[in-house]
Amino acid sequence: MPTGSLVKATTEFIELMMKFVRSKLKTNNNHDYPQSEHATTNQQINSSSVGNQSRLKHERFMYNLENQVYELQSENDHLHKIIREIKTENETLKQRLASIMDEKAQQKSENQEVQRILGENLHWKKCVDLEKAHAISLEEKYKQEIERYSEEKKKLSMEKCSFEEQLAKISIIYEENKLKLEILENEYKKKIRPEEFEDIFRISELNLEKLKTNYKSEIEDLTQKLCKCESEMRKLALKYSELERQNLIINDQKENTSAALKKYKIENEELIDRLNGNEQKMIELIKLIDDLTKCLTEEKRKNDEQKKITENLDKKLTMKLGVCRSLAQENRRLKECSVVAYNKLKKARTFLRREERSTSSLSNSD
Repeated sequence: MPTGSLVKATTEFIELMMKFVRSKLKTNNNHDYPQSEHATTNQQINSSSVGNQSRLKHERFMYNLENQVYELQSENDHLHKIIREIKTENETLKQRLASIMDEKAQQKSENQEVQRILGENLHWKKCVDLEKAHAISLEEKYKQEIERYSEEKKKLSMEKCSFEEQLAKISIIYEENKLKLEILENEYKKKIRPEEFEDIFRISELNLEKLKTNYKSEIEDLTQKLCKCESEMRKLALKYSELERQNLIINDQKENTSAALKKYKIENEELIDRLNGNEQKMIELIKLIDDLTKCLTEEKRKNDEQKKITENLDKKLTMKLGVCRSLAQENRRLKECSVVAYNKLKKARTFLRREERSTSSLSNSD
């Protein structure tokens, strides 16, 4: 049987017992026990004294029983109060435990969020490391390309200088030959006859044309080589500017990567601090749960003790109920005895009155 229903049944039983005892006391107090005016025989005296002793004994017993019932009622009220306090404390502990469990679930979700953010940070850190390694490899590659193009630029510059020197030499030789040719032409004009001069001049012109053609072809070759060299130089300049632009982009990426790494480092430190704080809170919550578990264990022990007390009280009340039943039987038996004694006393009074009348009539006749 649950404790609440047992206490309720005990309370109802105590109230019924109180009503029963009060009714019995009222009945016994209002019961008219006739007293003999003239106790002349031993039988009348004995029956009257026995009735009075039984009545007093019964009243004393009922008074003691009422006191015991009052004590049981006060003890029952005290148990009611203790049970209410235990219920209130249990509700408080349940609310605290529910709030602690909610806080624990919240801390668990926060820890999961922190773990997720840490995982994302590790992922981004790996991506940043890969980008950094890729940027370093590109930087090395571009450095090698820049060095190679610088060497080619130097080589082409040297070839250009050599071509320009050769062209200058050819121009000087051409001018010298032109001057020599003019000088020879003037000398030949003075020494040689016009016919011979014309032949020589024609031969010289042919030779000169040949030389011009040869020089022109060489100059054109040198010019083409020079144009090719200039186009290569322009290409190299474009490649170099592109490499410089890519190098600037790489430097910007390096700066952004460094800033992102610093940011991730700060966020990781903050997350680690939060994780440490959450771990400290989890330790405090575990300690608080242990304390609450101890409190609940203690309350359970108290409840078990109260249950044992209630069971003992139930046993006592059962015993009292048996005693009350036996007392009710005794009361009925005493009532029957009282009725028999009252009838005997009534008969004795009637007999005494009759005897008194007969005695008075005899005395009057005398």
